[in-house]
Amino acid sequence: MVDARGRIWRVQVKSTRHHHRNGYAVRAFWRRSDGIYFAYTPADIDFLAAFIRNPGIWHIIPVRALQGRLAFDLYAFGCRRDGLRTFEKYREAWHLLSPKSRRKTAFSTAEVAATPPSHARPGEETGSSR
Repeated sequence: MVDARGRIWRVQVKSTRHHHRNGYAVRAFWRRSDGIYFAYTPADIDFLAAFIRNPGIWHIIPVRALQGRLAFDLYAFGCRRDGLRTFEKYREAWHLLSPKSRRKTAFSTAEVAATPPSHARPGEETGSSR
């Protein structure tokens, strides 16, 4: 969680150094204890912060931009061969975490404090972990 002066953002941090098709592969999922994979959704997080270890580049990606992907590639030195720049606009996009950001997925500090934690998803046992 990131507290931006009264706004609480739910941020999942991922790092990668794995080269994949001229880019770096990032996994955008969580795995249940029985091995089933789930893409992150707006019910889970607001942003995925992806760090490319070498050369040290961050991407701050709104979860809605992932569109249910389980994995994607980031290109530290440009874009894909076909010129598609899907996530390039999120490179070092720290401004998205500012308290002035008008994203409707932000929670106020008071809302988070008043909300009891819930780790279970519909149909999932309470004892399973992420």
